[in-house]
Amino acid sequence: MKHDINKGTLINRNDGANIAKGEYLLFIDGDGLLVNNILEKAYLKAKNKDLNIDIVQYQTYSGDFYKTFFLSDKKRMEKLIYQPELSSLMYYENGNLHQSEYFIWGKLIKREVYLETLKNIDEYFLSQNMILHEDGLILFMLFKTAKSYLFINDYGLLYYYNENSTLSNIGNKEKINKSTRDSFLYLEYMFKYTNNSLYEKNMAVFQFKYLFNNFGNIFFKTTSGFDYIYKIINLYLNCNVITNEDKQLFRNITNKFKNIEQNLKH
Repeated sequence: MKHDINKGTLINRNDGANIAKGEYLLFIDGDGLLVNNILEKAYLKAKNKDLNIDIVQYQTYSGDFYKTFFLSDKKRMEKLIYQPELSSLMYYENGNLHQSEYFIWGKLIKREVYLETLKNIDEYFLSQNMILHEDGLILFMLFKTAKSYLFINDYGLLYYYNENSTLSNIGNKEKINKSTRDSFLYLEYMFKYTNNSLYEKNMAVFQFKYLFNNFGNIFFKTTSGFDYIYKIINLYLNCNVITNEDKQLFRNITNKFKNIEQNLKH
């Protein structure tokens, strides 16, 4: 299958999953390299008849071409988890997400589970040609859909970190607007698919604050899409389970965008 335009990794992966014939899927980005016979090791684990595993996650090294690779993941014992614990994997632990749990790579995924995951996500979110946060969008629902998840100690991926590809280096106006739109689309998604409880909405609020703490300097350079930005912020403002402190934060962010929008009109 070939697209006439670049539709982004999310649509490409989903199209690949739909036409694939195998029982399992493994996604790898152009800056990743499989090592240590990990595909065979993960497959043998997944095919253990006594365990019936939907997802096998192996561990990763990260680095760039000029620095020594470091271990991305904390060393942990091999562990098999089931629902409902599995559905909480994307939730923060002490304010942090495990890196490899946030990315689609580093996992062997049962194809039927991945396809079922796609059915549980509105087409609206899947068809936006996202260039950012597409992994988080899939994984959050994947962890709710799968029934079992196995961590293994084997390191099986070298992930080459390219500083020039990070969100923080975006300078083009069109890319800034697109990246901001994708980020707010992701925040809309997280708000919609977290239940209206303090625990679950805290997840969405955490994601909101995390994005602004790390990339607010990019978002505040946007020059379009303000109505959509206000719409998503208002979703969070009107949620009755978030704290007054967070509500004030969202009001401050809204006011900053309004000042930017007003200055652009002059």
